[in-house]
Amino acid sequence: DDLGIVSTKLKNHENITSLAYESNSTRIFKIRDEQNKLGGHTCFVALKLIFDEFPTSEQVERLENEYNVSRSLPKCGATRSALKHIRRDGLNAIVLEWAVGK
Repeated sequence: DDLGIVSTKLKNHENITSLAYESNSTRIFKIRDEQNKLGGHTCFVALKLIFDEFPTSEQVERLENEYNVSRSLPKCGATRSALKHIRRDGLNAIVLEWAVGK
């Protein structure tokens, strides 16, 4: 279900609490995940997605590499743990543990 394929590709915004970061091709959203369906431990996760309608293979590969590296460093305090990689229905995204800032 992946939180309703991320709230039907971000058209249903009820679980999105804020836009945490934005660039030309990438967005990071803070997503409410109170039942921890996406694997987080804080009732929130970070959703990083390629926002281009037609992402390049390089963009997709970069996101996949970030997922693989983050997934292999779960105890490293300098990175957020990767929880899921979502690639379907035109959505290329990774779900990361939400890190509370100071």
